[in-house]
Amino acid sequence: LAWLRYLIYGVGVVWLAVFFGNDVIIFSLVALFVLLLGYFGIKQVGIFTQASLIDSSVAFNVVDSSPIEEREQGKYLKSTLSSERQTEIHAKLARAMDEQRLFLNPELTIAQLAESIAVHPNHLSQVINSMEAKTFYDFINTYRINEFKKLAAQPQNQKYTLLALAFECGFNSKTAFYRNFKNLTGQSPTQYLKDQDIQIQAG
Repeated sequence: LAWLRYLIYGVGVVWLAVFFGNDVIIFSLVALFVLLLGYFGIKQVGIFTQASLIDSSVAFNVVDSSPIEEREQGKYLKSTLSSERQTEIHAKLARAMDEQRLFLNPELTIAQLAESIAVHPNHLSQVINSMEAKTFYDFINTYRINEFKKLAAQPQNQKYTLLALAFECGFNSKTAFYRNFKNLTGQSPTQYLKDQDIQIQAG
């Protein structure tokens, strides 16, 4: 660092002037030293500016490296729902879906589903998120898609169109059926039927 070397030289010259020079020389050297010190200080301001920019870039690029599972669990850190109660609600939910087949209702909401099993909607949402690892709509649509697969596999239903079976399973539009089927199974309904060698009109 050249500026630091010049600074040391300058201090040395000023001290020599103090011991061996007169007041005019001392004053002149001190004034010159201050001017040079200011000049080099301005030149080196980039060091501090760059350091500040580096700190800022680091701050803005901080990434939350915690696992996704931990972040999901963080949503329910303040929940009063015990694991035993979650298991109980989950069992009631499974029974209601299998016995009452609530997923066949195309207008089903989480509030209606929660009311049918006598739990708070927030608790039901937590159970579905935590124990099924799905959103409410993905959970319901999974049941609908599984129902579609069962109906499509039955020979007596192959006289119906694909869309008619989808409506029978609780979907309320062709778009919703195709989109959710692809999202949850990784393939389109027509591709699935082809792979299973099931002959149903697209409709």
